[in-house]
Amino acid sequence: MSITKRTPNGSYYFRKTIHGREIYQSLHTKRLDLARARAKGIEEKARAGQFDAVAAVRTRNGSPTAEKVVEVYQQVAAARGLKTATINANVAKFRAVVGVEGEWKHVRLHELDRRTIKAYVDSKQPKSPTPQQLARWKRTIKSTLTQARSLFAAWVMEHYQDRGLNIPDLSEFLRAEGVSAKGAAKRYIRPSPEMERRILEGAARLEDKRPDLYTVFLLVHPIALRADEAANARAEWLTRLDSEWTFRVPVDDAYSPKGARDRLIPVHPDVAEDLREASLRSGTGYFLPGAHPTARYDLVGREFASWMRGLGWDRLKCAHELRALQGCRWYTEQGAEIAQLLLGHRSMQTTCQFYANYTRRPEPLAPNWKA
Repeated sequence: MSITKRTPNGSYYFRKTIHGREIYQSLHTKRLDLARARAKGIEEKARAGQFDAVAAVRTRNGSPTAEKVVEVYQQVAAARGLKTATINANVAKFRAVVGVEGEWKHVRLHELDRRTIKAYVDSKQPKSPTPQQLARWKRTIKSTLTQARSLFAAWVMEHYQDRGLNIPDLSEFLRAEGVSAKGAAKRYIRPSPEMERRILEGAARLEDKRPDLYTVFLLVHPIALRADEAANARAEWLTRLDSEWTFRVPVDDAYSPKGARDRLIPVHPDVAEDLREASLRSGTGYFLPGAHPTARYDLVGREFASWMRGLGWDRLKCAHELRALQGCRWYTEQGAEIAQLLLGHRSMQTTCQFYANYTRRPEPLAPNWKA
C-alpha cells in the first residue's frame, strides 16, 4: 500500500496501480491511522473491480491542476469583461477552498469532492460564536463557496474544453451544501429610535470636530453610497444644473460600482454645499482625503466604524446600515421603484426584500369579531 504526502503539513494521498489502472487521490486526512483505513477500503474495492465505487479514480495526468484552471480562468474572464477585482476575488476564494489541506497549485480537479468542502468549512468553524457571529460566518462560507465555484460556471467550462482541459465530474464539489441555510439569511433590523437619534446628533457634531468623518457620513447616509463607492467618490460626481444638485455614480473606465449601474441621486442644497467644501479641502479630486485608495477605505471602514461603535452602535455593519436608513426613507416616502433606482439595485426584489420589512412595521389589527 502506498501512502504519501505532497507537503509536510498536508493530507495523505493514496497512490497505487491496480489491474493496470493508477489510482491517485487525496485521503482527506492528516492522521496516518485514518489514512491507512481509508486507503485499505479503496484498495479492496479496486481489487474487486469496483472502480466506479472508488471516488475520483483517474490516472495522475487525467485531470488538470488547480493552477492550470486558474490560469485559463483569468484569461477568459478578462476577455469576457469581468472586473479585475472580481476575477481576483473569485480566484482567491477558489485557492482558499481547495488548498485548505495542502498546496493549492498541485491539487488536481478529480480530488475535489464533498470532503473538500467539509474540510474547508471545518477549518473556518468559529469557537463559541454568538448567534449574530454564527449567522455572519454562515453568510461568509456561502459567499466564499459561490465565488470559488464560479470558476466552473457553464460559460467557463466551454473555454476549458476548447483549451483541451479534461474537466472531471465535479458535481459533489459544486453541490455540497457546506453549511445549513438556516439562520444565514441577511436581514436588516431597524435600530431603536434612541440609537438612531444618537448617531444623527453625533454626526452633526462631526462637522467641526472631524470634518473627514462628517464627509463619510454625508456620502453614506443622505447620498446612501456603498462603502466602496464612498471611498472612490470623485468631486466631479456632484453637479449643479440651474438650482438643482445631483450626484452621479457613473460606470466608466475609472470606476464601476456594484451592479454596474449608472445612477443619479438628487441632493439637498445644504448637503451639496457641505460636499463641495469637502472636495475643496481634500484637494485630491475625491471627496475624502487621501491620495491612495487604502487611506480612503480605512476612513470609511475603520475610523468611521470606530466612531459609530464609540456611540454605542452594536450592529454587525456600520456605514452600510446608514445607507439602509436612507433607503428606508426613499422606500417609504417615494416608493419602491424610486428606492431601487437611487440605491442602485439591479432587482426590485432586493429592494423590497431588505427595505420593506426594515422600514414598515405592520400595526396589529383589531379583532374583527368583537364589537
